[in-house]
Amino acid sequence: EAPKYWLQLAGMYGELGLEEKQLAIMEIAEQQSYVATGSDMFNLAQLYYYHQLPFKAALVMQKAIDAGKLAEDERNLTFLAQSWNGAKETEKAIPVMLAAAKLSATGELYAQLGQMYLNMENWQQAIIASKQAIEKGGLRNEGMSHLVIGLAQFNVGEYNEALNQLAKAQQYDASRGMAQQWSKFVEGERKQYASIASVGS
Repeated sequence: EAPKYWLQLAGMYGELGLEEKQLAIMEIAEQQSYVATGSDMFNLAQLYYYHQLPFKAALVMQKAIDAGKLAEDERNLTFLAQSWNGAKETEKAIPVMLAAAKLSATGELYAQLGQMYLNMENWQQAIIASKQAIEKGGLRNEGMSHLVIGLAQFNVGEYNEALNQLAKAQQYDASRGMAQQWSKFVEGERKQYASIASVGS
């Protein structure tokens, strides 16, 4: 059977640690429509991702999910969202990441969403997603979510609330340094804003 042969050959290269050859063979197999099962498609997508080809990874994952060959579960949706995000296709990544976040037992994916929204300068959504992350819990680094909320609130001019969140972020090792720097900056901006406001009144 031709399909089996190509996939076995690809698997053999993979076991030998020859990932470049494995990917080349898998690409030929895909062009011949031999990559047909969900697990084969998932493997191909992982190979693409591993070789810094996230856009191709996302296309294969999307195709497999659309064809009903891969379930819309947390693992598959998370990987699809990461692939779109890696390909700088944030608009496509966000709805998929949201779907995965709802299925997840922890708030980790909401935390990632918060950071994505912050990068997009979508301040309100960054605040909402990060609060959902903290609420759901089980975060590897809760301080980062407080930091994201703080930065988003600073950007919408809520200085006091921003400083409260930055103070919370300082309670965690991983976010302490950044939170301290931002607190100084926000404090300075708040004072400047207050003096301008008092002149104007």
